[in-house]
Amino acid sequence: MASADAGTALETEYQVFLSFRGPDTRTGFTDILFHSLIDHGICVFRDDEELPVGERIEGSLEQAMDNSKIYIPILSQTYASSKWCLRELEQIMANTSKSEGDKEILPIFFDMELEDVKLKTTLYTNAILRLQSEKKLSNEQIDAWREVLKEVGAIKGWEVKKYRGHGELIKLVTEKVVEKLKRKDKLVTEHLVGIDDHVVAINELLDINSGDVRAKSSRIDGLIELQKKLLSEIAVHAGTKSIDEIDYGMQRIGEALSNKKVFIVIDDVDKSEHVEKLLGKRTLRSRSRILITTRNKDVLQIHRSKYHILDFEMQVMSTNCALELLSRHAFNNDSPLDDYDDLSREIVSATGRLPLALEVIGSFLYEKGQQIWQETSEKLSKAPHKDVFGKLKISYDALTLEQEQIFLDIACFFIDEDKTNPIYMWKSCEFSADTGLHVLIDMSLVKIGENNK
Repeated sequence: MASADAGTALETEYQVFLSFRGPDTRTGFTDILFHSLIDHGICVFRDDEELPVGERIEGSLEQAMDNSKIYIPILSQTYASSKWCLRELEQIMANTSKSEGDKEILPIFFDMELEDVKLKTTLYTNAILRLQSEKKLSNEQIDAWREVLKEVGAIKGWEVKKYRGHGELIKLVTEKVVEKLKRKDKLVTEHLVGIDDHVVAINELLDINSGDVRAKSSRIDGLIELQKKLLSEIAVHAGTKSIDEIDYGMQRIGEALSNKKVFIVIDDVDKSEHVEKLLGKRTLRSRSRILITTRNKDVLQIHRSKYHILDFEMQVMSTNCALELLSRHAFNNDSPLDDYDDLSREIVSATGRLPLALEVIGSFLYEKGQQIWQETSEKLSKAPHKDVFGKLKISYDALTLEQEQIFLDIACFFIDEDKTNPIYMWKSCEFSADTGLHVLIDMSLVKIGENNK
């Protein structure tokens, strides 16, 4: 029976399906390509053995073919001599034709220098005719497989003999697969609201046309895994398994990034040293850009003389955008229902226009009656929703006990008050008032506005 190769269970959703004639390429080209793909983190299905003649494509093999996004048939000299290979190819073509562009075929023409489709088709037609004489195939099967081979032959693929060696071609195929899967797999929230101004501002900061890290980076092994992931994302996966300490990972990353123009996003960083351990110590190539999101501005204190560091502080959502975001989750619409307009505005105000809160509350209120809306609004005026509270408390929990006391004093007694008097009070309590206030400001937990308030 066919078997799965990727170190995973049969119910895995495979990304790439390899179809090949075993005696021609299994232990050579196909095996090297297979391992190159899985080394880049791609889940690959390859068919180790052909099913007996007469058995249908079904079970785990059918599931693997249906789930795969990219098919790579390796069309060798005797590929079309295999009834089983032709069945696979027929199923592949059927899957891609009905997928509306979500699936793709990348054929490899092995051991052939055939410049036009006609020659390829003739070769495979002869192979089919041999099958007909040997196994008494029906005319319908012959016609169907001839058409399938003609369609595949018309697809632009790779001809192995045009390359200096298998290694060069396998590298190109792997890079192409990684590129296509990245384009297909990007998942973006369905309800993006109010981002246009932020996009413009970020693009200006990045000056493109000019000349979940927190949880993982808190552990040493987590940082090492992030180093490996970064190297694999920039197509330098070879040898990453040997990275077992942070310093060696920094060395490998520094070597890899020094000769590449890169754009790297590091999300939710809480320590500046983690940035250096992920980027290495060497200077990045000119026009590279690093985008860091963080709850703590201290993370941006990176001591690199050649780096130009710019701050961008996210601003609170406008009332109109906040109302739209709530409505999309609560009503599947861009604006509230007429009877819920006032309640919606009350909830937007009570949440402080915080996107996370609007998403959570909007989803909770979906298809709920006005009474529940009213009760929710009243509760929010006293305390945030528990799911939102848990997220907001992350920054508070990162404070020292003394900093927590300063924060609670401000939250309970000194909002919109001059900071001078509370600073005297904290110092009389032997608190490091200036340092504590600086930490709270850097973590965006408090702001000092006009008139020192």
